[in-house]
Amino acid sequence: MALPTSDGAIANEAQLVQSFGMEYIVIPVNWDAPTMTDLDKFLQAMEQRQQQKIFVHCAKNMRVSAFVYLYRRLNLNCDRKQAIADLHKIWQPNETWQKFIDAKLT
Repeated sequence: MALPTSDGAIANEAQLVQSFGMEYIVIPVNWDAPTMTDLDKFLQAMEQRQQQKIFVHCAKNMRVSAFVYLYRRLNLNCDRKQAIADLHKIWQPNETWQKFIDAKLT
């Protein structure tokens, strides 16, 4: 979910992932400006593969943890307390990301 130019980006990530026989889907999300379009792409990708094992990651797992939190709440009807506890194990969303999360849940 990190941009290919982000610190810690993996060179040739698509080729590396595909060499292990996995499908590679990239949804680059601008750290300072996540969009509902980004989230919609993520939710759609997750829904289309719900019967498969999925490995989702980003540079620091912050973007992805927020998106997975929203997926769990919106699509899996996960208990809020459990979902938020799991999110907070990784990080406490900053103001930008908290507004993004809240906008989708209200």
